[in-house]
Amino acid sequence: MFYEYRHKHKLIKDGDNALSIKGIILNQFIQINYLRMHLQRRCFHYKALTYH
Repeated sequence: MFYEYRHKHKLIKDGDNALSIKGIILNQFIQINYLRMHLQRRCFHYKALTYH
């Protein structure tokens, strides 16, 4: 019984770790996408200014 409880607890902890890792990756992905969009927009404005 004690082993079973510990095993379940470990599974729950592993699940939490996986979720937090997924969350971190998702946050970084969103941040990278946002930065890329921001940089592209700035480059576009810069090009528009230089070409006119």
